[in-house]
Amino acid sequence: MSDKGIKLYYKNVMAQVIGDEHGITPQQFEKIAQQTTPLIKQLNDERKAGKTPYRDLPFRKDISRDVKQLAEKLKDRCENFVVLGIGGSALGNIALQTALNRYLHNIDDSRRKGPRIFVFDNVDPVQLGTF
Repeated sequence: MSDKGIKLYYKNVMAQVIGDEHGITPQQFEKIAQQTTPLIKQLNDERKAGKTPYRDLPFRKDISRDVKQLAEKLKDRCENFVVLGIGGSALGNIALQTALNRYLHNIDDSRRKGPRIFVFDNVDPVQLGTF
C-alpha cells in the first residue's frame, strides 16, 4: 500500500476554535484516539488476513486495467452510460464524475470523448419513467 495517506484538517472542530459547547477538547480527542487505535490495528490485521478484500480494491491493477479496456471498447458504441445505484453506489460515481469531468460534460459534445454519463441515486420507476 502507498505511504501517501489522507490528511484531515480538523482544527475547525476543536474547542479552541468553536468553543467548548460544540468543539472537541484535546482531552476528548486523546480519548477518541485511545479507543480507535486498537480498532484500526484490528481492521488492518483483518485486511492482511484477507478477511476484507474490498479494502484492497483501489490497489488491484487488474481491475483498473479491465475497466479501462471495457470503457475503450464501449465508448464508441453507445451515446449514454447509465448507472443505477442507491446511496454509496451512486454517490461514489457522482463524486468521481464531478471531480474528473468538466462541469458541462454531458452537454459539450465537441469536447467529450465518450458517452454521456447519467447516475441515478434512486431507481424509482416514476422518476426513471420521465426520461
